[in-house]
Amino acid sequence: MADHYIIPQELKSQTKVSSVLKLYLTDFFFCIGYFVCFLILDVFVDDRLQYPYYIFNILMALLLTRQSVYNPPKRIYQSLIYMIVKDRTVYHPISPPKAQKLQVDNIIGFSLKNQKKTDK
Repeated sequence: MADHYIIPQELKSQTKVSSVLKLYLTDFFFCIGYFVCFLILDVFVDDRLQYPYYIFNILMALLLTRQSVYNPPKRIYQSLIYMIVKDRTVYHPISPPKAQKLQVDNIIGFSLKNQKKTDK
């Protein structure tokens, strides 16, 4: 009699807060801390710039919680912290493989600029 066992593929999984934004619990707490900091500092912003300040900081919080292109298991804010805290001669980003680099270039729009240069 052969016993069949189910073996889990992933031992550690993050708790997802929002499936639409792909926001996990640690990212959520980072966003809350970020919001607290920028709300404390909003007294230094002119009244006419309050709404652009809020919009900019919300977008930055969401951007910083995305996965890093150069360090896929880490978030962008974690990569920035490593870059600031660690010795600069030791920590440096490793370029992604060529296939991923092409995708990143297409997203940013570098390939369009390169095509215009080659057409001339």
